[in-house]
Amino acid sequence: MIYKEKEGQLKELKNVNFALERDLQRFVERNMTAIMGYKFIETEVTTDNYRFDSIAFDEENNAFVIAEYKRGRNESLVDQGYAYLKTVIDRKAELVLLYNEKFDVNRKVKDFDWSQTRVVFVSPKFTQYQIDATSFGDMPFELFEIKKYESDLYEIERINQRKNACKKIQINTIETDTIKQVSKEIKAYDEEYHLKNATEKAKELYFELKDRIADNDFDLTPVYRKNYIAFKKNNTKNVIDIWLKKDWIEVVFALKQGELIDTENLTYDISNRLWSSEQYAMRLDKNVDMGYVMELIRQVYVKK
Repeated sequence: MIYKEKEGQLKELKNVNFALERDLQRFVERNMTAIMGYKFIETEVTTDNYRFDSIAFDEENNAFVIAEYKRGRNESLVDQGYAYLKTVIDRKAELVLLYNEKFDVNRKVKDFDWSQTRVVFVSPKFTQYQIDATSFGDMPFELFEIKKYESDLYEIERINQRKNACKKIQINTIETDTIKQVSKEIKAYDEEYHLKNATEKAKELYFELKDRIADNDFDLTPVYRKNYIAFKKNNTKNVIDIWLKKDWIEVVFALKQGELIDTENLTYDISNRLWSSEQYAMRLDKNVDMGYVMELIRQVYVKK
């Protein structure tokens, strides 16, 4: 429930929601970067036998994102998601053409990371079955719930889908060959993927840092990428990135040179890497004071 204080009294705000699915779609397309961190490209794109509601681009992962909007609560997200991903695989050139026209560039199919293509489902409310069904570790789907209230207030939540290992679901219409083809080319990443080759020392450091972040109420969400784990604020802004090494982890801070105060001189300059907004990193091992690391993270969090 959402409340607003007026004249010393709390008033519960009425959930007015979106009258039409199109209203939800237009709201997200206008605010896609703020809500999801993606760049909006085009609306209502038809290819093969499917119509994509929105096409966007994830600059962090150099990958395309398909957004689909739902008001009905009895639809199979898995069936539709795999059908869309199969279409993307078969029609890569069409998406690249849209990208080039939107941003006035001349990139080629090989210039994108197709393995991190995603389908994002957006709805005022998902059923528990829909959440569970899209929560398997190898499913490249994201869920966002968006509720609209009176007084032009919105509640936006990126559903933290727990990963299912054993639960069986029924996929009604998608052929097994389609799932195999999509899974071969498009990958989803989770915590297990990053930890499977890490040493016990690296795992211990990672979990201690993760627990400290949670204990400090930073309100950061871990998002698992191909090469690193990003801890994001409001789903969109990276605060730190974690790269698991052999016996240590590299912590990357999302600030430019001159913005971080490091009195212990533990960080080093990574401005020569690809990320213009992440120019500090440090080696975190058992000899580093974790309390000092948290102070560095707090600086980034406040500035973000």
